[in-house]
Amino acid sequence: MQRHYVMYYEMSYGLNIEMHKQQINRHLLHLLEKMLSRVDKRLHMVQRIDWIGQKLAAVNV
Repeated sequence: MQRHYVMYYEMSYGLNIEMHKQQINRHLLHLLEKMLSRVDKRLHMVQRIDWIGQKLAAVNV
């Protein structure tokens, strides 16, 4: 009987650990997506500023 209890405990503990890993992975993925979104927005802004700078430089030449 005790073996069955130990097996059940180990299985439920392993499942619990696996669920926590999945939750952590989802949370980290969500944070990474937010960060990449912000980086992408800033990159586009820098590219636009660079493009405008090129156009102004062409007009001033």
